[in-house]
Amino acid sequence: MTSHKILKSAALLAAVTLAGRIVGLLRNILLTHEFGVGAETDAFLWAITIPTAMLSIMTGVISSVLIPTLKGYGGQDGTSRLRRQEIVQRTLTIVSLACIIIVALSLIFAKPLVRVLAPGFTGAKYALAVDLFAIMMVSVFFIGVVSVFSSVLNAHHEFFAPSLGTLLSGAAVIAAIYLVGHTCGMRGIAWGVTIGFILYAFYLLPPVRRKQYKLRPDFRWRDDRDLRSMGERFAPLLIGSVVSQSYLILEKVLASGLGDQKITTLGLANGIVQVPIGLFAGALAVPLFPLLSEYVKQQRMEDMKGVLAKGFLYQYHILAPATVGLILLAEEFVRIFYAHGGNFTDEAVQLTSWATLWFALCMVGWAGRDLLTRAFYALEDTRTPVITGALSLGLYVVLGLLFIPWLDHGGLALAFSVVTYVNMFLLTWVLRRRVGKLFRREFYLSLLKGAAAALVMGGVLIVLREVTGGWPLIVMLLTVIAVCAAVYGGMLLLLREPIFRELVDQLIGRLRRRG
Repeated sequence: MTSHKILKSAALLAAVTLAGRIVGLLRNILLTHEFGVGAETDAFLWAITIPTAMLSIMTGVISSVLIPTLKGYGGQDGTSRLRRQEIVQRTLTIVSLACIIIVALSLIFAKPLVRVLAPGFTGAKYALAVDLFAIMMVSVFFIGVVSVFSSVLNAHHEFFAPSLGTLLSGAAVIAAIYLVGHTCGMRGIAWGVTIGFILYAFYLLPPVRRKQYKLRPDFRWRDDRDLRSMGERFAPLLIGSVVSQSYLILEKVLASGLGDQKITTLGLANGIVQVPIGLFAGALAVPLFPLLSEYVKQQRMEDMKGVLAKGFLYQYHILAPATVGLILLAEEFVRIFYAHGGNFTDEAVQLTSWATLWFALCMVGWAGRDLLTRAFYALEDTRTPVITGALSLGLYVVLGLLFIPWLDHGGLALAFSVVTYVNMFLLTWVLRRRVGKLFRREFYLSLLKGAAAALVMGGVLIVLREVTGGWPLIVMLLTVIAVCAAVYGGMLLLLREPIFRELVDQLIGRLRRRG
């Protein structure tokens, strides 16, 4: 898969991811417009954290063990096709059985689980959280199916369909808000979440079948060496993913005692930050992982390092200026996204802006951490990300408890931002010891050029914000974004940054071909 194809796949995924993030923002906008910012939205955003975390955990873990295994049988001969068929059928069978058990246990122990994971919830808020949790945990079975289907398609370098499926699940929630929000309240919205994941699973079924996979149950995994190898890697991967997703769960635990609105405003702030992260970090990391796995299988370690460096720089030169912009314009972005109608008060704007400011700091660290984690998975080293993730999670709890008295719920956002960089640097240090020098001098020069360009852009943004302060908010934001993007890009051109010039040349070449 060439650099051009990677960028093409990333661009396509970026468009779909952008649509998905917009749907996610729209969901939050409609929720706060309909129910305000209080106990009900706190309960909903707490409950939806669990299935959302399960989606991330299962998708990440299953893809990390299944894709390299399928890549090992990449031939088109009958033996390779049969082996891929057996691996997929057996993996789907195991995952389906595990998910059925998880759903059953969640329904049986819903009340004590909510009591432990949301200790600050009492009375009607606790009862609502229990009901929402039970309803949405039914979706875990379909999340497992989605995870297997997505991994199979990604192994065949098909990324569009799995990404587009997230739009269906988000659209189902929005439909539920409109159709049953008034009559059924939050419980109806929870059923919308579950129905969305059901639609997601059925949407992926046809493209998987087109790859000539039969999806019958297959229980013959006991003597399967590939399944055994996948199982050996599965446990540490699962632990690592659970550790990674535990940030969101622990955030809700720690915030549940800070009063109403804090869980909701943290979730709304994270939703804003996830737009650039998902758009530019996630869209690139997905097509890079199969390529990293291929280079490792072929022992082309220098090529693997080159892809890793270029992938990080692509992300950095988008997320660095986005970080500066979001910090300086946190309140403006919160108002444009959420402050519609009387239910979203000025107090809610200030609380959400405060969390957004501190969350914005995490973006470059998040992208680097995820990219480096995929490099370790390509090396079939699942232990290192688990260890660094566990250390970072422990640090998060300590920093969260330390920062809350000073920064209230913003302290949890700052703690998360700090530990993403700690995790990224730990992974970098270990990977360098494993494979030798990672990056050349040009890589670090590119980082410095980006920092200088972001600094200049920030100064221009401060001036622009004062000049355009009286303009309509949407006009002001679009003007500031356009000018700041031009300033950052112009600075990189003046500094002769090759990564930016490469992107510009590819864009010009694409426009010429279409012309």
